[in-house]
Amino acid sequence: MTTATPVRQQSGLALYFAVTFATTWAFWLVAIALGGSVKSSSTVIPYVLGGFGPVIGAIVVRALRARRREPAPVHTVRLRLSMRLGWVLPLLVTASATVLAGAALAHLLGGPVVSWQRGGV
Repeated sequence: MTTATPVRQQSGLALYFAVTFATTWAFWLVAIALGGSVKSSSTVIPYVLGGFGPVIGAIVVRALRARRREPAPVHTVRLRLSMRLGWVLPLLVTASATVLAGAALAHLLGGPVVSWQRGGV
């Protein structure tokens, strides 16, 4: 008597890492080929897009799982839309307050003063 073995789901971890590293490195190599300076307006966009490599990798894996009609992994965080939107304002305020507190603390301890003119490109 033979028993059917359950179909094993692929985790997609290898695909995630491959897509993440490939997209990140590709965008950053384009930026380096265009001049390599973060302050240059022509290379800022590829540098920023390279930072989204992990998000692109996650979207590719999720889309592949949806195409195969596989369920989301058990450990996936599932939040309702109303719950997610409720956290947006407190997180933005907390992040902004952290940056401002860091700048104020640096100034109080004798560090450089934050300046819009010096920070411009």
